Amino acid sequence: MASSPACTALLTEHLRCTPLTIIDDIINTTNELLYHSVAAVETYLLTSAPSSLGFLPPPGTIRDTNSDGTELYSDAETEELEKGIHSLETLLESAVDRSFDRFEIYVLRNILTVPEDLVPWVRLAHHKNLDFKTLPASTATSTTTTPTPAPPAQEAQTRLRTLRQTLLASHALNQTLRKEVSANEQTLAQLRVLVSTSSGENPFSFVTPTRDAAAFAVSQVDLIRQLVGALRTKYDAFRASQEAQGVKMEVDG
Repeated sequence: MASSPACTALLTEHLRCTPLTIIDDIINTTNELLYHSVAAVETYLLTSAPSSLGFLPPPGTIRDTNSDGTELYSDAETEELEKGIHSLETLLESAVDRSFDRFEIYVLRNILTVPEDLVPWVRLAHHKNLDFKTLPASTATSTTTTPTPAPPAQEAQTRLRTLRQTLLASHALNQTLRKEVSANEQTLAQLRVLVSTSSGENPFSFVTPTRDAAAFAVSQVDLIRQLVGALRTKYDAFRASQEAQGVKMEVDG
């Protein structure tokens, strides 16, 4: 029987990850070991003498060797080895997938599970001192009918679910804040190094306060206008002298 959403939520809160995440980690670790094993087999085969693996040169020919005198595989022999290694890898992958499919079903049904009727009664370590209403035990004796939860039980389950969601959100926020604190500490450390190596001078002298920069810019507006006016007067005089000499000047508007 598959785990109920309430059971999955409870285990996720307790383990800080979903049950499937744990199983996936186990399967991924197994696959990594599988690939390492296949790589080791491939290395062994390619570094072995061809004759030790049953590869013999055609009659009347001599096998090529490298500078160390080690016999080399021909292209056809190398291709045959690669096909064999690929077949071995495929066979092992199929065996792992088939076996771990059964493993996943067994673990989810028998290990990483909580009986559904016990889920409302489970109190985790961080639930201590939380005010939960006592859940009444089922008074139904018939096995053919499904008992209807009493209103207090429904209210307690709703409250527990809300508290769990709040706890998970708080945990996520805590992780985010920890990352921010770590980043800020690194920035402060860099600034302290900058200050300590400034030999008494202000390392931030190049930084101009925004208010001072704005005031300086405003104070320069009148001066800029005066300079523009003076330049315009000189330009008009220069233009008039050029036109008097018969030189026509065009100005892009």
